[in-house]
Amino acid sequence: MLVQATQSLQSPLAPMLHSSRPAGGLCALGRHKSRPIKQRLVAVAYTSGQAKQDPALVLQQQQQQQAPASQHGVLAAAERLDLDEVWVPYRWPGQLGGEDVYISGSWCEWKERHVSLRHCSASASYPGDWVALFKMKTGQHEYKFNVDGGWRVAPGDPLVMDPEGNINNKRLCVKNCHIEFCFKSNSPVARSPRTVISVIGSWSNWRIATPLQKEGSNKWFTELSLPPGEYSFRFMVGDSTDLHPVMAVSDKYERQEVVNRDGQRVMCNKIRVDVAPAFYLFYATGWRQCTLMYKMLKDGNPLTAAWQVAAMDDSPSRAEPCGENSRWKQAIIALPAGVDASDRDRYSMQFFIQGPRLGDSSDEDNAGGSRDSSRRRSSVRANNGNGNGAQQSAEDAAAARWFAPLPDDGVPGDLRSQVKVDTPDKQSTSACYQLRWPGGWKLQRGTITKFPCVTKPPVLLCADIDGTMVNEHSDKKEQFWMDARTKEFQEYWESNAALARSVLVFNTGRSKGQLIWLLKEKPMLAVPDVLITAVGTKIWYLPDGMRCFQDPTEVEWIEDKLWSNRLDEGWDLQQALSAAGEMFKLFNRDSAERVKWLDKGQEHPHRVALQVHTAVLDDLIERLQEAIDKRQLQARIIMSGAGDWRYVDVVHRLAGKLEALEWVRQVYGVPVERCATAGDSCNDILMLDGKMPAIVVGNAQEELVRWYHEQNDHGRIVLTDKPEAAGVLEGLARHGLY
Repeated sequence: MLVQATQSLQSPLAPMLHSSRPAGGLCALGRHKSRPIKQRLVAVAYTSGQAKQDPALVLQQQQQQQAPASQHGVLAAAERLDLDEVWVPYRWPGQLGGEDVYISGSWCEWKERHVSLRHCSASASYPGDWVALFKMKTGQHEYKFNVDGGWRVAPGDPLVMDPEGNINNKRLCVKNCHIEFCFKSNSPVARSPRTVISVIGSWSNWRIATPLQKEGSNKWFTELSLPPGEYSFRFMVGDSTDLHPVMAVSDKYERQEVVNRDGQRVMCNKIRVDVAPAFYLFYATGWRQCTLMYKMLKDGNPLTAAWQVAAMDDSPSRAEPCGENSRWKQAIIALPAGVDASDRDRYSMQFFIQGPRLGDSSDEDNAGGSRDSSRRRSSVRANNGNGNGAQQSAEDAAAARWFAPLPDDGVPGDLRSQVKVDTPDKQSTSACYQLRWPGGWKLQRGTITKFPCVTKPPVLLCADIDGTMVNEHSDKKEQFWMDARTKEFQEYWESNAALARSVLVFNTGRSKGQLIWLLKEKPMLAVPDVLITAVGTKIWYLPDGMRCFQDPTEVEWIEDKLWSNRLDEGWDLQQALSAAGEMFKLFNRDSAERVKWLDKGQEHPHRVALQVHTAVLDDLIERLQEAIDKRQLQARIIMSGAGDWRYVDVVHRLAGKLEALEWVRQVYGVPVERCATAGDSCNDILMLDGKMPAIVVGNAQEELVRWYHEQNDHGRIVLTDKPEAAGVLEGLARHGLY
């Protein structure tokens, strides 16, 4: 069931949420006159088991900020959650466009328009996201978004390719965020049957409130399933007729101030959500299709007599961990519902991998490597459907094709006469593989290793290319070691970071065409998910769902049109060319050439680029700014480079390497502290000089090293010992992002 809220909910971001058009749903619009919240709502909450007066529960009446009564809604009573139900938010990034967005998935058998998403109000800098929050069964669910009639996957959500070749988002929905609100037991508000409490937070862009259900005499609670990360939230307290519910924060949770888009500082609670407790297994194999057979145990005792079945999906990685055409498969096995955090380590798992039937000519691969000449990237299904194939679940599809009959207490070795099976070698004391506790694990060439990276939120790495990820040298031996460092990064990224849903962005002066050429020339270079070019005036994405499942040199990269359109307002290319052209008259009067054209806007219409000699650089920038101001052009000047000749770019005032990176960061929903930038030259200061952890590689130019030593950054920037791509890996490790 979809839960909706009015657009006038009083949240830390309320000024950006108000709209002249009311909406119904959770807070149905009231037609009677509003009345103030009763003073008896000044409440008492519990802190460490003891009652504490108002400082423990700050109830802030919004009398100065109240909008007209017609914009406010009435709090609704909570629907009760069953043991296997949880509230789950979904988000479609506003930067990816859309006028009509809805979601459908395996939980509803891919019914058309299962839930429509609500559009958040846009700001001057960013378009509003599309969000939904609804109650659903716990477990794993595949889904897709329908955006203006076309099916798409959200780039920031987990991606899988199922056995039928469909690329979908897939999420494990469990109760990993418990939120509660308590009154003192003798509080009249707690005793009132009309008291209603909801929570609203950053997980839904402060757009949709979640009702809390009452437990006992003085406690209200709800259960959410949230991606890992840190969230801000507040409570809405009132009764069933209140049009202006009180906004509250609780002493039970940490507090933090949130600055809304009007610059107001508002007190909120905050909570950190970890990855859902489960067994996350990644399997390196040459089999195109295989199935996980498992038994979960508690204190060493199986919870079921029969082997359980789970499909293994292709993971979002281009790595070939066992040789040519091998791949990483993945499966997630959730713990039983209701398991307390203190009991999680009492659970373990036995498993083996079942492959194709013996003699099946459709799959000649083996567990360790492939003999098949066809590349898996060519088997990707066109991304124009809803991902449900023939209305058959991944588990059913795998079972229909690969399963041999299994006795409930059968030994995996008995299957070897019927199907290919991956079990421990003969020297092992067990007939099955063992995972001793929940968490991230890898199985590669018969060896199980811990993989804690997958239990942390994803990382976004934004790096320069030339001098940082790749380099050129005339000496063949030096070139060999440079390429080896590039290859080392690629192997780490594809077999670790990519499996943990991390995002790779190249922020470069190269054009899109030059990058594709470079990927062909240097196959050891990791493939980026996003490309930022032309001093942050263009952003390119690989097509939806193809980021890790298709050769990037064979597909057409997609330009972010919303970013480009955003730069149209107030920009006049002819006026920018006119302003830059004046510099040639001023500084190239004699035979000495001090100003050169680099780009007149033919390739990048929101950028005019000059190359300027340092002898006239400062004077030219001052004169150029005067020319821009005289024309009232919405532009900024960006100076970069090193040596005697520097780059001077005139771009839209909203453009820039750091500004484009922030736009991409919001598309993927990665928090600032989980983002890192890396570079080797003064050109990269434009993205290194932000709030994100930054890496200056060991081979950096002297001017950038001097800039690094001048920064009072409190450890935000690191200068690595190793050069190029190896230095990027060192920097990630030193920032705790490896």
